[in-house]
Amino acid sequence: KSNKWYVHRITKVYPKTGKDAHRVLIEFGKVKKGIEYDELTIETEQRHKYTKKYYELTKDFYLNAVCE
Repeated sequence: KSNKWYVHRITKVYPKTGKDAHRVLIEFGKVKKGIEYDELTIETEQRHKYTKKYYELTKDFYLNAVCE
């Protein structure tokens, strides 16, 4: 039995369009496969106006989130 973990996905998280990534999410799994690279931007240029991708990912957790 192997106790090894393999990287499956690396997601760079950007706080706002045009800014540098502040976080990196790494997904691990027990099966070795190719690494998938992804990016996620939280807000548009306008404060508290969220990107569609972020909104879809978090919509079940917010009552009044505003999407672009």
